[in-house]
Amino acid sequence: LAVDGSAMNHLPAALCVAFGLGAAADATLSPGAAGAILGAATGIAFGLRPLDATVLTCVGAVGLLTRAQGEGRSGGIAALCRALAAAAVTGLLTLAPTLVYNAATTGHPLRFTYTAVWGSLMGFDRMPWGERLTMARAIGNTAVDAHQLNVYLLDWPLPATVLIAVGLWMRRGRLDPSLRVAAAYLLGVVASLFFYFHRDVLFGPRLLFSAVPAILVLLAAALVRVVDTKRPLGWRGLTVGDVAVVILVATAVLAAASLAPRRL
Repeated sequence: LAVDGSAMNHLPAALCVAFGLGAAADATLSPGAAGAILGAATGIAFGLRPLDATVLTCVGAVGLLTRAQGEGRSGGIAALCRALAAAAVTGLLTLAPTLVYNAATTGHPLRFTYTAVWGSLMGFDRMPWGERLTMARAIGNTAVDAHQLNVYLLDWPLPATVLIAVGLWMRRGRLDPSLRVAAAYLLGVVASLFFYFHRDVLFGPRLLFSAVPAILVLLAAALVRVVDTKRPLGWRGLTVGDVAVVILVATAVLAAASLAPRRL
């Protein structure tokens, strides 16, 4: 609500990422339908946040390739070709307005107005204002993103990144495609932003906002895995999962009753 109320492009970019990753991981979709949805979402995302769209393209393409490999050699090649062809068609169609706009405003279809004003801002030698990006500052910026994600995502005193890490560790070797693409997209965005000079505080780590759908999927899977833990505690038949349920419910009630209203 807060980020959308800012009228910036982060919410529609997050929706595109959610549709694209969902299509890449959905085994019930045909290869052509999955590719078409991914391509359309990526094309729109390029007009909103090109860096996020680039990560979505890479992760989505790997997701389509993984799906195709499960259909055997000959069938997999045909499925991959159908998926990529559909993605190319819908991607070009939804990207076309951005290309036309760029050509009309900056003189080149692939030159965005942001780049025309500031130049390329990716890399350690980019410094449009303030201090130069160094390795130490890049590590610090990444740490700030993680801290803000913990503080702002749920307003829980339990850090979301730790919950996600615990859940992935407990599910190691048993990650379904949706968790794989979600984790890959989150890591891809974080890795890309490592080389970007700027951070600010506006309703949390807004540059990570397109990863929020993936983060929520990872967090939900982690919570389910934790509360399903059957390891007994040796007292009245309680298990680790039972204690986890109590802690999580108490945390959610505390956040909903006190922390989140104050933040809003």
